[in-house]
Amino acid sequence: MPVSFRRIARPLAVALGCLALGAAASPAAAQVMNRESALEMRKQFIADLDTLQGKFLALATAIPEDKYAWRPAPGVRSIGEAFMHVASEYYVFTPMAYGLKRSPVIPPGPESFQKFEMNATKAGVMKRITRPPNGN
Repeated sequence: MPVSFRRIARPLAVALGCLALGAAASPAAAQVMNRESALEMRKQFIADLDTLQGKFLALATAIPEDKYAWRPAPGVRSIGEAFMHVASEYYVFTPMAYGLKRSPVIPPGPESFQKFEMNATKAGVMKRITRPPNGN
């Protein structure tokens, strides 16, 4: 006999709510990171970004310029747009992860991201993944 969604939805919601409250009240969730731990985490984050940048740069360099417009299917980002999407994280997410302002290169709003990703030529990609996001 099939069980109706309504019969299990409420108990499931209550159970998940209790789990969420328990997790929020746990000692691990209440701990504040000390300065040394925060600095170590920042160091690791920057090292990870440097590693990823090197890998993306090597891949972007290896792909011929005429392939940057290739899309695996209609409506899917091209290779160049995918690289620009990754590069956008340097200008938006990375500074904001440290409580800083996002770069003015990509103003707030989804249309700004789309405009940034449109410069998906090899030259545009290389400019954005090799230069530090200093606002230019």
